[in-house]
Amino acid sequence: MVIGIAVPVFAVWRRIRRQLELQSQVDFITLHDPLTSLPNRMQFTRYLKTALDNAGRNHSSVALICADIDRFREINDTRGHPAGDALLVAVAARFREATIACDAIAARLGGDEFAIAVQGENARESALMLARILRDTIADADVRSHRKMATTISIGMAVGPGDGAEALVLLKHADMALSRAKAAGPGSTRLYVPSMETETQSRYALERDLTQAIEANELELLYQPQINLLSGQVTGYEALLRWQHSRRGHVSPEEFIACAEESGLIDRIGTWVLRTACQAAASWPEPLTIAVNISAAQFMKGNIVDTVETVLQETGLDPARLEIEITESLLLHNIEKVQNALGRLNRMGISIALDDFGTGYSSLSYLARFAFQKIKIDRSFVCGVSATRESMAVIKAIVSLGHALDVTVIAEGVETEEQMRALRAAGCSRVQGYLYGKPAKDILDPWAATVAIARGERRISGAA
Repeated sequence: MVIGIAVPVFAVWRRIRRQLELQSQVDFITLHDPLTSLPNRMQFTRYLKTALDNAGRNHSSVALICADIDRFREINDTRGHPAGDALLVAVAARFREATIACDAIAARLGGDEFAIAVQGENARESALMLARILRDTIADADVRSHRKMATTISIGMAVGPGDGAEALVLLKHADMALSRAKAAGPGSTRLYVPSMETETQSRYALERDLTQAIEANELELLYQPQINLLSGQVTGYEALLRWQHSRRGHVSPEEFIACAEESGLIDRIGTWVLRTACQAAASWPEPLTIAVNISAAQFMKGNIVDTVETVLQETGLDPARLEIEITESLLLHNIEKVQNALGRLNRMGISIALDDFGTGYSSLSYLARFAFQKIKIDRSFVCGVSATRESMAVIKAIVSLGHALDVTVIAEGVETEEQMRALRAAGCSRVQGYLYGKPAKDILDPWAATVAIARGERRISGAA
């Protein structure tokens, strides 16, 4: 006779059920995002692979939407990570709701990036409709604090199997389209086109060459004079960054600065520009001012005030001779942080100039809120000042505003005598442009330059 302990059937069943529940929880955690409960990248990639396989057999298509929350980092910085997490949950809810009525799945791929895959014969049209719905509904996403957040998303889209018959390829192409959308501005949507592949490769090549250019000291600074029309004197110079590539030749600053901002090289380049310009100005025989452009990406990435303070200490330049130029795009960021940084720079004795004035968003409100010592009239107005009444009216209005606020106004891009006379008639006393000098490696003696201007010899510095 075998003696043993009988185990009740219900106990075995309970143990099995518990193991199954635990396995189900593990599977869920493995395949879902813990914050939003949406499928994660792993599960979404599996789904996308299956959907593409089915599309290949059924001669249908799969549209892939990839989306980022615009300026999400700023939300985390200004309102804290709890508010950022709450926004992610709210956005995830909008993505989940958008997929209920169609054959689609939404996922959080990581960070603030979300995705939707849509199947069917009309997948492309359905995805475009979803994109519009998402833009509209997310614009008014609530957070737990019950305050509305001005939220927009950028969207990139690719359609397989035409844009990619494999899941990873389609994801890569949708991500390329998303990058183009983000570059176009908040709330933009872009569809993948094959030329993006070439553009991406070119951008990576440019980034690689730019990194090598920094190491090899291929970048250089040129200096363009700024003139007082009333006295004919040179009041200072603007430092302009140039790159002469060994194979590409002259690379446009607009092209390589954008590359530097996207790749994260801008802080390194910007610090080099600031240090080099201040070193040069400290060696000049006359205490002229030096204007240096600071990009919004560099300004927001690090502690620009500490960088400026360190450079001034290293070079021995008087802070009163340094002028920091910023564009209105910077003022669209963390206003409190920007305002604090500009105030600290002002207290150090550094002047702040608002560049490209009149081409941005809310110039008048910015002038009222921030302490600027100079505003620069964009060259687009100067080009038309002698040809159109509208340009002349804008320049007169800006000059009058500058006088009322006790802010210096300088017009850039002055290339002809006619433009100079029109600016003088409008009351603008400071100018900069090819009429008086192209950017050059060296500066002229201020007295010699003043005499040259008085004689009508407008070009006072050599071309570079």
